[in-house]
Amino acid sequence: MKHYPAELTVDSLEELNLMVENQDFIFAKSIVEGILATIDTDEPEAYLLAIKVNSENAIYDISVRREDFAETLEQNLPHYIREEEYEECRRIATAIEELKENNLSTMITNLIKAKGKND
Repeated sequence: MKHYPAELTVDSLEELNLMVENQDFIFAKSIVEGILATIDTDEPEAYLLAIKVNSENAIYDISVRREDFAETLEQNLPHYIREEEYEECRRIATAIEELKENNLSTMITNLIKAKGKND
């Protein structure tokens, strides 16, 4: 099933900036849910959030590249701890471990292939 980014509407950039400064949980939740929904796909990036700013008459799309999934999940894990979402913390931690393990396997495979070409 295709993941669609969460939608957020704010009246102004000031309101959006205040939400970011206050580390509103909606951002961490949208980021984590988007990444977890995209991990098992072939998508090169996860589309996380579409923010409509009424005063600007603009929509800002937030996405993250696949190679940044693990780091981004790590950055958002503390927000889930703060919210005491411990079951989700376990899902996030497991995803981080799997992403790092897969990245390491890919790196080793590429090194072996490169060495084989040089021999």
